[in-house]
Amino acid sequence: MTIFSRFSRHFLLTMSVAMSVAAFLSVVVTLTEFNSGLNPFLLAKARSVSETVKQNLEYASEIGIPFSEIRGVKKYLTDLTAEHKEISGISIVAVNSSVHLGESETLPLERESTESNAILLAQQTFDSLSKLGVFIFGSDNRKQTVLTDVVVNGAPVVQVQTTLDEEYVNSQLTSIFLDTFVLLLAACLIAVEVVIVCVSSTITVPLRLVETAIVKCAGGHLGTYLGSDRKDWAGRFIATMNRQNAKIRKTLEQLQQAKNISREELRTFAKKYKLYRVEEGNKASIADARIPLFVFCLADELQKSFLPFFSMEYYDENDWFEKDIMTGLPISAFMLVVAIISPFSGQLIERFSNKKLYLAGLVPAIGGYIFCILAQDATDIVIARSITAIGYGIITISCQSYIAAVADEGSRAKAMATYVGVTMTATMCGTAIGAILADWVGYKPVFVIAISLMVLAGILGWRMLQNELPSFKSDTVSTTSKAGKPLITLIGNTQFVAILMFCAIPTKIVLTGFLYFFVPIYLASLDASQSEIGRIMMAYSLIIIPISPLASRLSDQLGKNLSVITYATIASGVALMALYQNTNIIAVFIVVALVGLAHAFIKAPIMVAVMEAVEKEQQISRTGALSYLRMFERVGSAAGPLIVAALLVKQEYTTVAALLGAAIIGSGLIMLLVSRSSKQEVQAHA
Repeated sequence: MTIFSRFSRHFLLTMSVAMSVAAFLSVVVTLTEFNSGLNPFLLAKARSVSETVKQNLEYASEIGIPFSEIRGVKKYLTDLTAEHKEISGISIVAVNSSVHLGESETLPLERESTESNAILLAQQTFDSLSKLGVFIFGSDNRKQTVLTDVVVNGAPVVQVQTTLDEEYVNSQLTSIFLDTFVLLLAACLIAVEVVIVCVSSTITVPLRLVETAIVKCAGGHLGTYLGSDRKDWAGRFIATMNRQNAKIRKTLEQLQQAKNISREELRTFAKKYKLYRVEEGNKASIADARIPLFVFCLADELQKSFLPFFSMEYYDENDWFEKDIMTGLPISAFMLVVAIISPFSGQLIERFSNKKLYLAGLVPAIGGYIFCILAQDATDIVIARSITAIGYGIITISCQSYIAAVADEGSRAKAMATYVGVTMTATMCGTAIGAILADWVGYKPVFVIAISLMVLAGILGWRMLQNELPSFKSDTVSTTSKAGKPLITLIGNTQFVAILMFCAIPTKIVLTGFLYFFVPIYLASLDASQSEIGRIMMAYSLIIIPISPLASRLSDQLGKNLSVITYATIASGVALMALYQNTNIIAVFIVVALVGLAHAFIKAPIMVAVMEAVEKEQQISRTGALSYLRMFERVGSAAGPLIVAALLVKQEYTTVAALLGAAIIGSGLIMLLVSRSSKQEVQAHA
């Protein structure tokens, strides 16, 4: 066994090294071939541009304008260079004196501080690998400047020098590499979700049923075991055990007809070994809702990175508000409608089954996306997103209730953590993939793809969700059905109101106002591509997914959830302040990551802090308090884009970020003072 394990380790190490070397050589060869293969086409493009400049100069000479008196040459060459990204510069040089009669500005150097810095490390790596490939394979063509003579009266007078951008191919490959990396990462996360469900339905659940049946059989339970109706190996195995137990019951019934055997003894025997007990259980599981919910959320998140630009593109003067307000209004309207729908969804679940409600919610969700495709102005987009929000609110509450109903009594918190994890993973994948798709095919085709995914989510929900669920009545439903007493009780709870006003709502304002609205339009103003915007927004979820469980564990160990969320709120405001007077894409990326890190310490601890705040209240349950927390959080989500849009009407981008950060810091400090005063009151009463 030791020899085998040692061989396995050496084999794994050897294969890893071999794969790494193969991947490295593949990248080197690819870069070399791309540079050498594209170089003739780039040179042809440069000759075409040079020929255009030559023809214009010859035309000027024909109509009697000397080259030295031509106006706007610099602007003309600069615009021409900006139009053709493959060219780094164009200059016009006198043949005899080598005097520059005009040259384009060095636009790539100006972009160095913004776009290039964001992916500087990757570009430098690709450039180094490309040079290594040139050294090894010797396939480089160093002719990077095209010279074109302008002939007047049969003699060359000036020369047009067009220089190719040596980093153009590597920069394009870098962008492709990053897009591919994002897609691979998203594919891995999607694969993990699929694998989890497949393993749960085909391995974990069957093995658990078989284990339960065997343990009960060994313990003297010879009745009918749960799981015999399954169509897999576990169902056949349990059905065989049930048939053997049925033979024992049949034998017992035959013995009851014998005269020399006491029926009382037979009844005692049957009772002792539970021969006539039929195990009942729930056929539904958390895995039933996991994949349908993931696919639906993935579809809805595709538009997140470009929705402000989509609204901006279709803005019309006849729309309801000014352009800046209308740009953020679709996000706000979506969140507001979800907040309104959520309390009613609980009552609908009582009247209809979760499965029927899930399928019914797809109708407005898909209808809203159809209206987005048919939209003619920003007002239509607001209405369309509001319609989609109705379906989103119904479906998410339906899945959340489904998971809570099928979860075991002592593991509902863990089950809800699964719900949060699925939605966060879908957010990260959808945001990144949607940005790349919008960059490739445009905005409206992405909505078509989203509709296709929602149809798939409907098929999965119809096949996987169960109609019959355990009779589970959540505290949320019972709370919302009562009169306004629970809400009045919560309003009188100082600690709950403080958490809501100074931590929960500000956090959601930052999420929707800063991340979903401010970041895309600010990055667009810095000439970032749609794919870059998606990658940067993805960093928020990419930080939260692994850090949030660790933050929750740390918060539990410290036992100071209120302090954790308070300081995390202040930290998120400090992170926003870092954008003041900072016009760099990499700075936006760092701030988004820091905000995600701060919010990772808020997401789970804030729920615990709310439950601790209401634990002494008799008229409100913990689950009811959480439902009101979610409802008011969505109000903050709706207000976020409108607040930021209103600030952008009067202030610059970096100033708005600083003002928002200062407000969040202020709310955190107020929360700190309130929490300390509450502690002092508790100590005084003690």
